[in-house]
Amino acid sequence: MFTLSPRKRKNDGRTSTGTDPVTKKIKCTSVSELIAQFSYSRLLNRKFSPQFVRESVDFVSSTLFRTLPVFSVDHYIDLAPVGLCVKKREVVLSWFEYPEWPCLESAYRFLIKLVVTHKTDPRSARVFIRRSFVEKLLGLFHSEDERERGALETLLTCIYNKFTDHRKFIRNRVFDIIRRVNDKNSAKHNGIPQLLFFLGGIVKDLDRSRIDEEFGASGQFPLRALVPLFRSKWVLMFYPQLIGCIVEFVKKDQKIADRVILGILSSWPLTADDPRECIFLDAVAGVFQWAKPAGFQRCIAPVLQQVERCLSSPLFLVVERALSLLQVVIVEAVKVRLPIKRKVEAILPTVFQGLVKVTMKHWRGKTRRLGKKMCKGLFPLLIRPEQNTSATPMTASASLMGATRMEIDQYPSTAAIQLELPVYYYLAI
Repeated sequence: MFTLSPRKRKNDGRTSTGTDPVTKKIKCTSVSELIAQFSYSRLLNRKFSPQFVRESVDFVSSTLFRTLPVFSVDHYIDLAPVGLCVKKREVVLSWFEYPEWPCLESAYRFLIKLVVTHKTDPRSARVFIRRSFVEKLLGLFHSEDERERGALETLLTCIYNKFTDHRKFIRNRVFDIIRRVNDKNSAKHNGIPQLLFFLGGIVKDLDRSRIDEEFGASGQFPLRALVPLFRSKWVLMFYPQLIGCIVEFVKKDQKIADRVILGILSSWPLTADDPRECIFLDAVAGVFQWAKPAGFQRCIAPVLQQVERCLSSPLFLVVERALSLLQVVIVEAVKVRLPIKRKVEAILPTVFQGLVKVTMKHWRGKTRRLGKKMCKGLFPLLIRPEQNTSATPMTASASLMGATRMEIDQYPSTAAIQLELPVYYYLAI
């Protein structure tokens, strides 16, 4: 079995901290030789020796664990998914690319292969991959290079799955990092997106009983640690991973959906022209579709009130996201087995005025057409146009929520009859 000796490592420059091209080339070549060793070991019916694991971990540690450089430029916030990015992502990310990344990438590849291979015995390897080693790996998540943080996330997942003794320690350390971000609202941690993605992967592979055991019962962790992250001014850095992680928790325990939604609504931006409203609308839409009927009835009123305010936003992206959320609310309302009268009373009076403004008075033609399209095709709870062209306003709205004329006559005056019915006719043509 091939092993590394301290003398050889010293002579070939692997432990050198120099940054000259020759040293980098020697390091990359050495790591490539180690990676090739895994292919050769497949022919051998035995596991790696403890000496090989120890020297491999020491070698990789000398390459990875270093003082991270500090950049003087402001951190780049990716607004492209929201539609507000004004700079090319590739150009901006080049500011934070480490020149020594090829050597680091080889070291990460080797360490990942060392952890995941069945040739590594976890009982003997845990002596060398200790908690102090994991603690140093978590410290590297401060790296400005997104490629390194992605490799760290993959490596941390492999260690979590391989070494069961370290799982509680890793979870507690990740929880502490998230709590520090919540406690210091102005603090910036570059690794939050990858750590949230890591947590989402853990939750996805667990059943309900294991989640309660590892993350606390009654949704304590998502409510106390994840939802407050929406208040961070750096939420634009990690909102896709944050939403995905919260949705994974809600999928496992749908009873907490209404409390999560109310927590997101309580963190809503105060200004009406804040582009972050797109993020909050996406988060509510992702969680709302997993709410149970009881939770649906508790949170539908505040959600629709927020949708009504967003429909009046001067930002067309916010208006379009509000229309998408309204569509989700309507689809979920169809699934809930409630009387038609209660559905109309819950949805129509709240969003009617805002919907009229969007379809008739919005400054952007595409947004107006989107509102009309939703009303005619994706908004069957409000209107179902008649086939003939001689339909009156009353007959055009006679199929509200699939209701008959007799059911409409039984509606309270404030729910449907006293609404501006000519507008329904306008939307139907």
